[in-house]
Amino acid sequence: MTSYTSINGRVPTTSDARTLAIELRGRSKFEGVVVTDYNEVGNLVTWHNVAATLCDGVVATLRGDGVDLLMVPFNPEGVIDCVVEAVEKGTLKESDVDRKVERIGRLKEAGLRVKEQDTTERLETEEQVDLAMESIT
Repeated sequence: MTSYTSINGRVPTTSDARTLAIELRGRSKFEGVVVTDYNEVGNLVTWHNVAATLCDGVVATLRGDGVDLLMVPFNPEGVIDCVVEAVEKGTLKESDVDRKVERIGRLKEAGLRVKEQDTTERLETEEQVDLAMESIT
């Protein structure tokens, strides 16, 4: 989680794709999902004052190998519109979005495997297992 921090008073960690890519993914070999803190993409506009608009904040947050997942943006529909618009304009690479979707998918898949193992051990009938699996997908 990127939280509300910045490194050495520079760019907020949420929008510092270079540092996240070099330090976290490069040197630390982190392959998991990087998530923002609560509405941090909106905070880039209203609190950190480093983005003029929500769309500027979304692009700054999602570009490159930085953040994968925006936690609880106040305007989720606006965020989706910004991603689509940025990809269409070329200010956000579709390949960046694809990598993020892949990482989130791997995380979800891993969680489902764990849930399936935990759930199926406690359920008695195939119908109960099917219902439980349907509820988490």
